Parts: sequence; structure tokens; C-alpha cells
Amino acid sequence: MPALNTNGPGFDPDVDRMLEDDNESPPYSPTEEAQDPDVVWRGSLAMSSIADFPANAKHVGGANFASFGPWSRLIPKRMTVAGRIPQQSAIEYLCSLRYSNLTDIVVVSITPASAGSRPEFSKLVDYFISKNRYGVVGNKVAGNVRDTYLVPVPAGEDGHPEFMLNLVDNYIPKSRAEPMLLAQQQQQQQQQPPAASRPGRGATR
Repeated sequence: MPALNTNGPGFDPDVDRMLEDDNESPPYSPTEEAQDPDVVWRGSLAMSSIADFPANAKHVGGANFASFGPWSRLIPKRMTVAGRIPQQSAIEYLCSLRYSNLTDIVVVSITPASAGSRPEFSKLVDYFISKNRYGVVGNKVAGNVRDTYLVPVPAGEDGHPEFMLNLVDNYIPKSRAEPMLLAQQQQQQQQQPPAASRPGRGATR
């Protein structure tokens, strides 16, 4: 049997090994996150000494900002909690906005970006529930955003935040196996007259 000529053109052991590796590798498959068209924001959420984790968001109520522009113009890449506000004060203020024709309410649901981020997410939600407070996000990317509140929603039946019941579009599940964290933003369409007073921002923890 003639010897195999390994010195001629067309023979490259390194290329052959690469081709063998390619044949053994599983086909490329996009991640579940990349396949989810409902994700409108990817970034991070932090509150000093409580939690800091990568997160995603989906639109779950109120105006859909996609009709105005990209979501990156509404939600900062990194949301930082700057304070707290008593839950009842926030509810009264948010419910009063149903009578305003100049303010759009936008609500997204914040979720941890991975299973490894869930403990930090749970710590933040549990903190707000135990303190009976909403979080107040300090940074913003749009000048016409008045406030951004972080609203914990416990697991269980019903229990929707009262202001959500005033919205035409409310996609929060009636029954929830796990708690949710909403980010609620008030987007001002134009300069409003100083009619209704707004609740003050809560002091930092």
C-alpha cells in the first residue's frame, strides 16, 4: 500500500482538526433571552447595601413607549434607588393621575436577568414589602419623566396595586406564583400647571 503523502498541497492537519471539532459541536442556538421579543429593556438595578443585579424588563401596563421611540430613551441603562416613599402616599398620588390628560403612565415588570441574580432581586422585593414602601429611582434619561417608582407586588391572588386598576392596559397576572417588581414612570407630555401637589421623595434608608 503506497504511503500517504502529507507534504503535498491540500493536506493541513490543523485545518482537519478544526473541521472535526466543528462537526462535533452542537448547532448554534440563540439564548432564551435573545429569543424573547417582549423584553424591552436590559440593564441593571441597584440599591445601596441592599441589592445590585442585572435585570430585564417587559411592558405590563399603561402606555407602550415603543409608540413614542426606543425604550432606551425612557429607562436608564442602570437604575439606582435614591430613596423610599410610603406606599399609601404614592398610591394616592398615582391614582390622582387618572384625571390628568397631560401625563402618560408607563409600567414595566423588572425581572432578574439570570437565575444567579434572583437572590438579589428577592432581597430588594422583600425589603420594600417589609418596609411598606415604594422605591424611588434617582436617575433618569428623559427630562419629561417626573418620577420612577419601584412597586413590589406580592405573590398570590389579585393584590394588584390600586393605580394599576385605573389603567386600560393591565397585564399583571391575576395569580402569581412569585412576587413581582414593577417600575412605574410618569411621563409628562407638556408643562403642567401647578395644580395637584406631589408627594415628597422618601428619605434614603
